[in-house]
Amino acid sequence: MLARAARLVSAGRPRELVQGPEYWIALSAQTWLSTDRFDLDQFGRDNPAPALAEIRCPVLVLSGTNEASVCLPEDLDLIARHAARAARVEIHLIEGADHFYTGHEPLVAEC
Repeated sequence: MLARAARLVSAGRPRELVQGPEYWIALSAQTWLSTDRFDLDQFGRDNPAPALAEIRCPVLVLSGTNEASVCLPEDLDLIARHAARAARVEIHLIEGADHFYTGHEPLVAEC
């Protein structure tokens, strides 16, 4: 997405929409590039000292097993590893749930 957005901006088409990952809205090419500059690497994919490492309160992570782009298994591993200062880390997988937990709200409420 970022590479496509960069090409569009370079081509003078910063307002052209770029579809995000499954379940995400389309954003302008310029907006995608702008959000990337805010260091959204909260889990620590590329950053050895992510913001997550500073959290001291308990951390609750919920993720659907049908999630396509966020909190994938490798992200969950990063969260568990980088949240070392957190008082506690709980990770719950909601079987069959998508990004918005559609139809699985009662299971989410139980967590």
